[in-house]
Amino acid sequence: VFKIGEKIFVFFSTPDEPSLTIKAHPEELEALLAMPNVKRAAYIGRYGWVHFSVASEADLELARELVDTSYTLIAKKAGKRRPR
Repeated sequence: VFKIGEKIFVFFSTPDEPSLTIKAHPEELEALLAMPNVKRAAYIGRYGWVHFSVASEADLELARELVDTSYTLIAKKAGKRRPR
């Protein structure tokens, strides 16, 4: 799990089954869900989160881009919160 403050932007799986769960950009969500190695995340999928299985080098490159996108989306929300 990686966070910005208290907000999670990515969940990583174990090395034996490389995958990650990230917040998808709303405009990319349907295209991602059309991919065979992407599914809506359990419990948080209704909020735009997807589970992405990494099976190849191309998948790894896409995973890096998705993590960057998720970070940007969550950082915007984390920045809107008032400090305590």
